[in-house]
This record gives sequence, C-alpha cells and structure tokens, in this order.
Amino acid sequence: MRSPLLAALLLSTALTPGSNKSERFAAELDGVLRPSQLVDVGTAADGVLETVLVDRGERVQLGQLLAELDMSVEEATAELARLRSRQVAAIKAAEIRLQRLEDRLSDHETLFEDGILSSEDLRETRVEKELAEFALIDARENRTIAEFEYRRARSIVDRGRIKSPVSGIVVERFRSAGEIASRTSAEPIVRIAQMDPIIVETFASVAHLGRIRTGMEAEVRVAAPKEIVRMGKVTVVDRMLDAASETFGVRVEIPNPGFRLPTGLRCRVRILP
Repeated sequence: MRSPLLAALLLSTALTPGSNKSERFAAELDGVLRPSQLVDVGTAADGVLETVLVDRGERVQLGQLLAELDMSVEEATAELARLRSRQVAAIKAAEIRLQRLEDRLSDHETLFEDGILSSEDLRETRVEKELAEFALIDARENRTIAEFEYRRARSIVDRGRIKSPVSGIVVERFRSAGEIASRTSAEPIVRIAQMDPIIVETFASVAHLGRIRTGMEAEVRVAAPKEIVRMGKVTVVDRMLDAASETFGVRVEIPNPGFRLPTGLRCRVRILP
C-alpha cells in the first residue's frame, strides 16, 4: 500500500507548475560503474576438459576460444562421417548401370518393332531399367544422408569448443584441465564481465518521477584515480518505487572502448534535459 508521504510527493510533483516533461532540468545522482553483463560460461556438452586457455584478469574477444573438451572419440566419428560423405563409387556404379540399361532398352525396342524380340523380354528390360533408376536415387540419397551425418558429427565436436559469448575481462576461472564439465553443472568454467559498454546503476528521488526517461543523455563524471567525463544515455528507468527510500532505479549506459574505465568506481551522474 502506498505511504501517505509518497502519495503526497507524487501529487505535489504532478501539480507543481512547470513540472511537465518539457521542463528543462538536470538531476545530479550518485552511482557506481558496473559491467553491462556478467556471463557465466559453461559447456553445451559433457566431458573432460582438455585445456582451459584463459585465466582471471585476461581480456577476451567475442568468439574467442576459452576451453576445449576432450573430443577425440567424436573427432574420429566426424572423420569417418566425412569420408562416407565423399564416397562416389556407389553413385558412379549406379549411373553406369542405368546408362547401359537405357541403351539396351533402346535396342530392345527396335528389335521388338522388327518382330525379333518378344513383348515379355521387352517388359523385363524396362523393369530392369526402372530398378536401375531407383538404385541411382538410393545411392544419391545415401550420400545426402552421409553429408548430414557429417554435419551432425562436426556440430558435436564444435560443442566441445567453448567460446566467449561477449568481449570483456575474465573475472573468475572455476575449472581447470582434467576436470569434468557438464551441461547440468551449477558451476561454470569461467565468468566474464562485459566491459564495453559499461553501465551506471543509480537511484533518483521520487521528485524526479516522470522527468527521467529512457533515451535521455547523461554526463558521467569519475573523480578517481583521475577525473574522467563520459557521455551516455539512460537505458532503464524502473517503474517500481522503493517505498522505504522513496527512490527509483535508473541505469545509464556509457561506451568504454579499450576497457579504459574499470568497474566498481563511484561516479557522479548528471541527467541532462
């Protein structure tokens, strides 16, 4: 239930002259720099970790290989499927047999017209030719199936190659080579903080309700270790107020090329009209 004080503040904000959305104002807020994402990277396959290629504090790029499972059996299966997908002997044999039967059928049709070959012999030749056509179709379908089996085997192998879903910093490594990794494990292999962009989480007084909106520009000023000023945009404005503090959350996103700004620093945010 809304507190009387909160209701009074909301009412006074709504009734104050010049407090509409077009009014120019600048809200000064305190905030803390945070990574835009903290990603726990696990595995899509079960197995033993053959290698973990990154450690805490290292920078990683989107798509970079982080770790590999021991996929020797799956690699062998994929290679076998690859060889099967490239086999052409069955198709070539079926094509040659079909060509011979087409030539024979043409000769037999001529002999039948000349009264030398019986209709029963001609019918048998036609059946053999149709069977050869089906044999060729079967050989081609088997090769197509082998190609799909190879793609499936390769995808299984690729699932054992764990890649980074974001660019950022490795903030924790939980697993090492030789340990078992599982899809159902609650513990990831590594945790990565996405550092570009970064965000500022701050809280605004209920007096600014309706004035701070997503898309507004914001000036973020970091005082230590040296003063740095960056421009960003408001990306989130909470629609649920905290009754105890009579504030609502605001998130500002700022670019951080080269990861020059570390997270965890306190900053001052000025929401611009």
